[in-house]
Amino acid sequence: MTAPGASTKRNIEMERATVDDWYNTAPGLCHKVQFLAWKHRAENPIIKVTTLSLSYDSVRETEMMPKSKWADVSRANHEPDMALGAHTLFAGSDFKPDVNFLVYINISAINTSGAPFGEMSVMTFAASMRLFSSLRCSTLTADEFAADCLRIEKDPTLGTGALPGFPEVARSVRIIGLIGAAHLNGKEGVLKCKDVNNPERTTIRLECGKEINVRPQNYVIVQRMHMNFGGESAVYVRIIGLTGAAHLNGRNGVMKGQDPKNSERTTIRLECGKEVNVRSDNYVIIQIPMNGMF
Repeated sequence: MTAPGASTKRNIEMERATVDDWYNTAPGLCHKVQFLAWKHRAENPIIKVTTLSLSYDSVRETEMMPKSKWADVSRANHEPDMALGAHTLFAGSDFKPDVNFLVYINISAINTSGAPFGEMSVMTFAASMRLFSSLRCSTLTADEFAADCLRIEKDPTLGTGALPGFPEVARSVRIIGLIGAAHLNGKEGVLKCKDVNNPERTTIRLECGKEINVRPQNYVIVQRMHMNFGGESAVYVRIIGLTGAAHLNGRNGVMKGQDPKNSERTTIRLECGKEVNVRSDNYVIIQIPMNGMF
């Protein structure tokens, strides 16, 4: 004999499993949600996914709801329990904004009976999301990021030397050889687009937010992912090709920033705590450990 409520519990678990499978297989959906959550994590967002059904051709709407919206029940158009649930989850001691994010999935009809589904879940960012600084996020839309992820998933060889969300227009560069604005030499930024007023120049967005238009000879591609050290993310590297300090080759470390005394070198903090300043051809990016440690 089935215990009272057991059938209902099984149905709920089956619905959750069905929704999880749909969320993870709907083309680009999980990538888009993660990108929005990471980009706006300082705003304590809920990423709300709405669809009529789980059918392949059903339109999916993804909305980033900052706390200023979901916490105001009188102004926000959302399920009444969403705000209470979000407050509880965000306040939990186990919730870490750089690790976790909230997703609310609302489905008008989850099965043939027409029953609706609405539930909040705490999810965990993929380790690769730690590679994205605010500067990187500002150059992409969620759709562009998801499209890049799908493109690389279909052809993994496209990911060699690149990462999802790093199209050619978002490559890191370093300013060099300026004369009239020599104080900008050594500064880093990302390629934005061609100068609409002068096709011989390219618009570059510097880390400070300033945009400048320069000729091709006034920037070089930086063969690494630019990150903010010691904050939301880090870039892990391995030392290679040193001759004067060959004993350091093979050592792992984390990128700290540009050497203030030599713009052609980067400061690397090794596992032992020692800091070294090396050229770009003396280190390679390595995979970030899942626990963020060596």
